[in-house]
Amino acid sequence: MNQHRKNFIYTGIQIAWRLILGNIFFLISNLVLLILSFSVKFTLMTTIFYLVASITVFPSLVALVSYLRNDEVEDKIGLGAKVYFNSFKDAFKTGWQSGLIYEVVIIFLLVDIASANKLMKNGQFFLPLLMLLVVLTLIHAMWNLLVQNYFYVDLKEGFTFATKLLMKKPLVSLMMILLIFGDYISFKMFPQYAVLFIIPLTAYVLWKMTLKDFTLLKQEVVIKK
Repeated sequence: MNQHRKNFIYTGIQIAWRLILGNIFFLISNLVLLILSFSVKFTLMTTIFYLVASITVFPSLVALVSYLRNDEVEDKIGLGAKVYFNSFKDAFKTGWQSGLIYEVVIIFLLVDIASANKLMKNGQFFLPLLMLLVVLTLIHAMWNLLVQNYFYVDLKEGFTFATKLLMKKPLVSLMMILLIFGDYISFKMFPQYAVLFIIPLTAYVLWKMTLKDFTLLKQEVVIKK
């Protein structure tokens, strides 16, 4: 086995290990939501409990990207945990508000979709528009979590940057849609493996495919991570 192949295999194993560790850190930081999902059925009456418990999701995604893009942690568990949870603590200040806004908007749109489909006579004409709004909300959330990962921004600045990037980078935004679709297919076809890798792998791919854009953007702003 030549040296190049050895390095390739080692790098692949190291990335896989970091994805697994990242998933563990992500689950720990969302432990309340995880317990709730196994113990309380999601209904209209329990929505408020899920909304409160899910305020950790967005900050934990920001922390996950921060952990995955930090080359210094390598495969070290202790250092990786320190980087992840320090990032989570920093991201929580603004991230929980951003995540809650996105969740409320998506729930509102999903309720509209259900209402249009069942209650309105010509509701099917509104479904494509409502579905498009759901997708755009998810893409905006992806841009925002990357913005909060790279820069010190408040709630308003995060949404402003994300909106500008969504409009200025249509090709990358389209790739994000394909990424979401790929996640959906993975969960449908390989749920047992997707649970282990899909969230950190999505975060890893999201970071890699926007690395150039944020490298250029960092040259245009003063306050940055």
